[in-house]
Amino acid sequence: MHKTGMLCAALVLCANSQAATIAAWSMDGQPGSQAGMAATDAAMGINAATLARGADLGAPGGSASFSSNGWGGSDSGDYLSFSISVESGYSLQLASLEIATRASNTGPGTLGLFYSLDGFSDPLDTFAQPGSDVVESLFDLSSLAVITGSIEFRIMEIGDTQADGSGSTSDAGTLRIVDRAAGATQFTGELQLQAVPLPASAWLFASALGAVGWRRRRADTRAVTGVDTDSGGGVDAGEVRGASAG
Repeated sequence: MHKTGMLCAALVLCANSQAATIAAWSMDGQPGSQAGMAATDAAMGINAATLARGADLGAPGGSASFSSNGWGGSDSGDYLSFSISVESGYSLQLASLEIATRASNTGPGTLGLFYSLDGFSDPLDTFAQPGSDVVESLFDLSSLAVITGSIEFRIMEIGDTQADGSGSTSDAGTLRIVDRAAGATQFTGELQLQAVPLPASAWLFASALGAVGWRRRRADTRAVTGVDTDSGGGVDAGEVRGASAG
């Protein structure tokens, strides 16, 4: 996984947030039957980003794609999954998912985008997959809450009608993720480095160092000037002579 982005100073809030591509999956050169797929590009601050199939889907070949079959309408393991893990110390505000898909005529005809924060209960959006056409979809994710930790998105079939509309979805029918005309499937958004509060022990250590420095400066002042700052500012003649002799 290639990582891009800006390096921000540690223990402070980064003034410049990272934007644009958060994670991307290019299908160039892929066989379609790969078991799973790490992101081919990810921003700094993303710990991991993977594309996978649900347990009930097969992995047929399909050049330059991430391919699947075995769709059966309401089977719980029928889905394609995008998982994103945000590194500790970062927060993620997603903007969009930009994706291209293609079904065979007997593959799933209506699909939805679901996510883990509501237990995959309601679709964030839906899209139709007519015939064997490539469909490019842009999903607006900007209203989602800021993410720390991990999040998963799933593409799941809604209903049980195949892409050409002529009957029920066939187990042999396929759904593939392919590259968009403009490039790879990608999530976009902003990553921010969170402020990290110093622990109490660090503040105590810093205070102790400051006190030691102040005492040393005061001792140096007495040695050079002969002024005893603890006795009200009086001058000891012996100390003055010793200082002059040095």
